[in-house]
Amino acid sequence: MYGATTLVCWPTSLDCVSWSQDGILAVAAGETLELLVMTSPDRDRQWENLHLRTNLFNNAEVPIINPLGFRSNSIGEEISTSTTALIAWSPPGLAKHRRCALAVLTTNLVLSLWACDSKPGVAASWKRALVVNHAVEAYFEEPGVDESLSELDRESRRRMKRRIRSFCWSPQIYPSTPSNIEDSQIPVNGCFIAVSNDDNDIVVLRIQSPFDFFSPVASEWSARVVVCFSVQPKISSSQNAPPITLFNEHMEEQRFISNLAWSPWSLSEDGTPQAVLAYTTNEKLLVRRIRIPGLPETSAIDFDKSDIVLEESVGTRDISLLRWAPKISDHLLYLVAFTPAEARCYEMNMNNLSSFKLSNCYLYGRWDSVSGCAISTDDAGQLEVHFAPHLFASKSTVTALKLPIQPLEPRESPLWQNSIRESETVFSAENELGGHVLPKTWGLTSSPMGDLIASAHTLHPGDMVDYTIAAASRTNVGIHQVEDNPEFILPPSDVCAETVLYSAKKWMEASIEDIDEEGLCEVVREQFWKAFGLFSIEDHEGERQEVSPPEASARDPTLHGKRILSQYIKRRVVWDRDCLKERCERLLSLLFPDQVAKPNALRTIWGLVNAVARIPPSYYNDSKSGQKIHSAYLAMLPRLKKFELDDHDSTVEMAAAKHVEQCEICDDIIEFEDFLWARCVQGHQFVRCALTFLAIQAPGISKFCGVCGRQYLDEQHIARNDKLPELSSPAPSQQHAQDIEMPDASAGSKGEIDMDHVC
Repeated sequence: MYGATTLVCWPTSLDCVSWSQDGILAVAAGETLELLVMTSPDRDRQWENLHLRTNLFNNAEVPIINPLGFRSNSIGEEISTSTTALIAWSPPGLAKHRRCALAVLTTNLVLSLWACDSKPGVAASWKRALVVNHAVEAYFEEPGVDESLSELDRESRRRMKRRIRSFCWSPQIYPSTPSNIEDSQIPVNGCFIAVSNDDNDIVVLRIQSPFDFFSPVASEWSARVVVCFSVQPKISSSQNAPPITLFNEHMEEQRFISNLAWSPWSLSEDGTPQAVLAYTTNEKLLVRRIRIPGLPETSAIDFDKSDIVLEESVGTRDISLLRWAPKISDHLLYLVAFTPAEARCYEMNMNNLSSFKLSNCYLYGRWDSVSGCAISTDDAGQLEVHFAPHLFASKSTVTALKLPIQPLEPRESPLWQNSIRESETVFSAENELGGHVLPKTWGLTSSPMGDLIASAHTLHPGDMVDYTIAAASRTNVGIHQVEDNPEFILPPSDVCAETVLYSAKKWMEASIEDIDEEGLCEVVREQFWKAFGLFSIEDHEGERQEVSPPEASARDPTLHGKRILSQYIKRRVVWDRDCLKERCERLLSLLFPDQVAKPNALRTIWGLVNAVARIPPSYYNDSKSGQKIHSAYLAMLPRLKKFELDDHDSTVEMAAAKHVEQCEICDDIIEFEDFLWARCVQGHQFVRCALTFLAIQAPGISKFCGVCGRQYLDEQHIARNDKLPELSSPAPSQQHAQDIEMPDASAGSKGEIDMDHVC
């Protein structure tokens, strides 16, 4: 099967697949969580498979509780094995190294966040960072005690407030029409997540981590409730409520919201970010508008006072999946809801949610639930939703629809569906089943770039009991293109280099027979330029104004000041036209090593040194690490000057003080000799950080680039050295040896720099 990866497990819940913006594919598989982490481009194996036990909680995370009465008990909370029920990745930037965190909802109604603290490809680096239920419980704790309620009723109310039934992440906030990709992200203090509890409340929390650039310095993960509202009346107390005798009465008594979905953000006429939260109760589908009126200075959320009812006869019992289209055009939003009988699309305007258009498509009397969906954009720019029935994905005649839903037209089966059919044939032949195979599709999701679809399915005999053991369980995870022989298109988006390389490699695998290697290289180069915004930069080259450094008198340590300083550095270095071209060529050299030479980083280093050297001293005088970095940059200026760049900046002072570091082994001095390595007078050699160009003199204080393998100082280590000197030594868990390959220092004379080795 094309692009298939086999996992030794069976999923236990629908919609079990989630693909992060940094390229990690997660599959919920019962008591474990399977992570597929992209490997480096030069390896034959595309994925590293990790197994995480997400159902293990200590007593501090989930305390042991006693059962409650029938009206307020929960089988999941009290006696379940805490299998994984729902997973979703956060937007990038929340976890360490600007990666994504994974929210995991287990059947004991506990929502926890998992994040990686070092290498994503190592299972030991993934830890449970936060349990969201604690923040929800603390928010609903009342200072006074209602004497009219019994102890049982008070405990029941407390648990119902704490239990989490569903959740969804807020997408990143982008302007509706960004002029350039470097200005497309609005900084927000933390990430937002919406959860629903057992008492019919919707709670929005701000998740903050120690690694968020725009957050205050924090030592641990935290969650804080920013807004909460209730939808329906609460459950009655056990004293006055009539006894429940019928199962239907018990179902009607349920008070929790499910199928939460958070739409993309758009900007109103006054520049206020706004989005829509959709959710279902027992019998209704509702939406409510969300605003953040104070950005970028504050990030307080404001909700509309009332709900807007989209459907009064379709609710939690009918809808199995609820999704927003990932893009907004002309303030138009598309909400897709799936029931066992039909697919429904609600087209609405952000400025007038009460006026919407409904289009639907009957699914020919099918009774199984939709297990997952992926929304993509075709070549004409029209949205298309792919969805997979749980039991009849391979036999269904309708698995893709245009948005808004239009009359059905004959079309070929998508590649992911053909792949399931091929695996059926192989499974039938291997087990001599004569074609009696029942495939079960458990999830469907799209890639971060929107050009690939990942599906997860299992295979079972269709005319006998499926008797097997856990060790023989198999789940096939397939990666497929949206359509056969598509054009290679990379839209501008906030994704990592590994994701861009993977999308390019998957397209090359399918097109290698139709286009020669030189033609492939040119097509990929053009799309890299588009994804990085190089064409728009060239079109507006004459309109772009020179970016000046912040003024020393205007230093602002608040969020606004950080944003101004970071924008200056990004525009001068990260989004510089020549730097972008060099980054594109470096990625191309990994895909086409025989055609594209590995570029040196002379211009990138020159731009970085120039930008940092022009920052006023008031921004780094109170930072010991800042002073070291600044002196290292100034020491590099005379060495870079002899390369005689055409765009030499005469405003930067070239005469610099001698940069000297101290060796932590022998306390001798380390002078600046090379961009790659450092050595003291006694001969102790170290690797230099590829960004700050300081010597990395201890294990556990650096990180590596996932693409090229270059080594960098960890920013958390630099921050600890500045603010907490007593904690500057690595923790025992971080004191692991690192194999450092040193260049031959004797190959050149002192002071000569080999620019071909600079990343």
